[in-house]
Amino acid sequence: MSLEYKESSCVSWSPTLVFVPCLLPCFSQFSVQVEQDTLSFGYGPLRCGNSVEVLLSDIDKKSVSAGLASCTDNLISFGGWGIRYGQVTVGDTKRSVVAYNSRNGPFVQFFTLKGKGYRFSCRDPEAIIKLIT
Repeated sequence: MSLEYKESSCVSWSPTLVFVPCLLPCFSQFSVQVEQDTLSFGYGPLRCGNSVEVLLSDIDKKSVSAGLASCTDNLISFGGWGIRYGQVTVGDTKRSVVAYNSRNGPFVQFFTLKGKGYRFSCRDPEAIIKLIT
């Protein structure tokens, strides 16, 4: 399987995890990876309990979008950073999403063909969207 896109970064809020040291290895790093037929994103090592892996064929291509989240957006819509549940407005309806908010700034949002919604922080949303649609 050829690697088409990969980014990894230390999470800026990870120093707050010193109060719960057992969580530091699980949440101190955030990664996004697009391979030939798979999109993976999450905290800690990919393909562990803190990450998501979605087949590209399972993504509703019409639902894929990019955006820019501010500190206020992340606090109001999702209650902060980390793995969060919230609602977003798509057209005229509110839909539930699981947000992997590692930082303020650019994100990619999509829904699977089964209706499950995801949002994740990234550095280059346009490159990711080009690969997954």
